[in-house]
Amino acid sequence: MESDDFSIDFNINYSAMKDNNSEKNEEEEGDANKDIIEFKIILIGNASVGKTSIFNKFTTGDFSKIYKSTIAAEFKSKLLKVNKNLWAKLVIWDTCGTENYRSLTRQYYRGADGAIVIFDLTDQSSFNDLKKWIKDIKNYGEKDIQIIIVGNKLDLFNQRKVTQSQANNFCNENKYKYIEASAKDGTNLLKIFEELTFDLTNKNQEKIKNEINKKSQIKNLEIMTKEEIQDKKKGCC
Repeated sequence: MESDDFSIDFNINYSAMKDNNSEKNEEEEGDANKDIIEFKIILIGNASVGKTSIFNKFTTGDFSKIYKSTIAAEFKSKLLKVNKNLWAKLVIWDTCGTENYRSLTRQYYRGADGAIVIFDLTDQSSFNDLKKWIKDIKNYGEKDIQIIIVGNKLDLFNQRKVTQSQANNFCNENKYKYIEASAKDGTNLLKIFEELTFDLTNKNQEKIKNEINKKSQIKNLEIMTKEEIQDKKKGCC
């Protein structure tokens, strides 16, 4: 960057962000000069609600019909374009929903910027347990963590047990965003992460600006140092 000071356009709207990510961008991994902010995202919810399926489908595009319980947690990262100046690196943690590992899972809440709390639309008990998962987040996570609720397995509409109005009422009462999705066919998966990234970016504008300015200053200092070294080499011969 040419200047020590960097100003970024934070007039971000969701529609523009959605357009940026609607197709795979060729420069997603290759542009070393882009500004990147990093957010830690955790996926939580009962066992077998589809956390791992959402995790894999979004990060790799893969979906498996074979259920395999997650032990403790694992993570993968994914880049989303916020606007022409800014990309978000999402470090996404898939956590175990089994009660036996619940105390172990809680350690991964620390430092998380966002939480996606998932329930199974075909399983009423997984919806009823949302309260306990949200309580866990508030007890063991960061105070200002951004929460979004996701009803998974939308493709199994004939087996649905939790109505849309029931889920909407719960989320409206508790002031959480709610999205229904399908890990199997990919419905609304990108929307989940885009909306969470959009909310986190808007909420952390000052922090992001400061971080980018620091990176810009360091980069300029490195450039100046290299130029000085080159000048000294030219002058000594």
